[in-house]
Amino acid sequence: MASKKVGGASNGDAATKSEEKQEKGRKVFSSKNAVDAEGTSILDEAGKLTAVPVQVKNEGGEVTYDGFHYRKHKPLTKADFAGTDVYMDYRAFSLRQRIDAMVVLAAKYATQATNLRKFGDEKTRKAVARVHKLREQMAALEAELAADGVDYE
Repeated sequence: MASKKVGGASNGDAATKSEEKQEKGRKVFSSKNAVDAEGTSILDEAGKLTAVPVQVKNEGGEVTYDGFHYRKHKPLTKADFAGTDVYMDYRAFSLRQRIDAMVVLAAKYATQATNLRKFGDEKTRKAVARVHKLREQMAALEAELAADGVDYE
């Protein structure tokens, strides 16, 4: 009688997948290098945050400090902050990040709804999607030929 495998392969694949899943998840925010919008440290002597750690960009628009983001980091707790007022600022900041993401998503859905109304039935929508995909492929091929110096016209 053949043995039955339970819980995945016996060579450790299940453990590897579990580790990969943990790596992909949100990480704990490291406040040791936390700065405010001006780039000054926002940690007090006790190691508590005195302001919300926001993303900082230089004059060229390059990100110099990532700051806290709700999708990248696990939520901060009240104990991470020097006072309740700073914690409430963080909560407001976090909600604004989520609202901004939802506004972008709402605009995307509105565009999809408009396109669905415009193109009607499923057959027409699929044909339009195929035309758009072919146009993208043609543009990529034209750019590649132009980069190689080939005049195809």
